[in-house]
Amino acid sequence: MVSSAVSMERLSAPRSARSQGMLLAGATAVISGLAVFVNGYGVRAWAEVADPTTYTTLKNGVAALILSAVLIATKTRRGDAGSWKPQRPGEWGALGVVAVVGGAVPFVLFFEGLALASSVQAAFIHKTLVVWVAILAVGILRERLGRPQLVAIVLLVVGHATLAGGLEGMELGLGETLIFFATLLWSIEVILAKRLLSTISS
Repeated sequence: MVSSAVSMERLSAPRSARSQGMLLAGATAVISGLAVFVNGYGVRAWAEVADPTTYTTLKNGVAALILSAVLIATKTRRGDAGSWKPQRPGEWGALGVVAVVGGAVPFVLFFEGLALASSVQAAFIHKTLVVWVAILAVGILRERLGRPQLVAIVLLVVGHATLAGGLEGMELGLGETLIFFATLLWSIEVILAKRLLSTISS
């Protein structure tokens, strides 16, 4: 019942809200793409100081502190209105699963792999995320993909493959394998988060 109501609410969302969501998703994609290359240099620069796991832990720790400060400031200004907190044990458990599947484990796999693979190949593997999310969304969430979405996915993958120098030069070593499994876990995280957001307490 709650899931159906949420779905109907999203379908009736104003066009401006959807446009804003698309802009945010686009900004996230740009930042994510740049982050792969920047972190590629960063993880190698730290090779003599610490291992990739320590690097990503410290990096994410700094990001967590910054985001926590922003959330606290926002909550202080706006109060509790409009904010969501887990109300049931199951919701806390679901958040914990998302944190492990979409946070701790894939980040370790990705940065361990990034230390071994080239930034270009790492970026290409990471950008196949949209393919796995689409497959899981159709198979698990029963969502439908229209022709525009399918064409966009194909163009995206082909474009990334072209920028990476073609698939014939792609090697699947240990680093690339770790990044691939990290990408699969992130795709699972998207589905879990989507399901969680549709069943949260109102």
